[in-house]
Amino acid sequence: MSVFTHLVVELGRLLEPALAESATAAAIVLFTVLVRLALHPLSRAAFRGATPLAGCLPLLLQLPVFFLMYQAFSSGGELLGHRLFAAPLGSRWADALGEGGPFGAQGLVFLALFGAIAVVAAWSAVRGRRSAAAAAGGGGARPRARGTEASSTAMDPPVSAAPALTL
Repeated sequence: MSVFTHLVVELGRLLEPALAESATAAAIVLFTVLVRLALHPLSRAAFRGATPLAGCLPLLLQLPVFFLMYQAFSSGGELLGHRLFAAPLGSRWADALGEGGPFGAQGLVFLALFGAIAVVAAWSAVRGRRSAAAAAGGGGARPRARGTEASSTAMDPPVSAAPALTL
């Protein structure tokens, strides 16, 4: 068992009184969040940094941790014996469909996870666009569609006051 797996198992045991059989799943999520938070100052510094390699550094530091967590799940270790509500941690979407369909107990857990992933991805995309706009000097303002306002914006092409000539 790796050090990271041991940390997750111990964190799950600490959460067990509050979360019962979902404690290990919550421990995995909490461990992932803690790794991301530990590297957040580094990623913010890299975002403001000068070299493209600095932006890759947080990812490279996270990679061994997540690789070991993947190994812990794929090797059939201690983590796969736990459950997230009704779904075993070692199960797949196809297993959930066979156990009662998408609206069975396991299927609902997977649908909730799919929804949570979609919300996080959408939030992350919006946040990334705002950060990119702010970094580009836009101040975080969103570009407006042409014709939606009476005044011209920086995104609109210049308009000539002279009438158009036709030949």
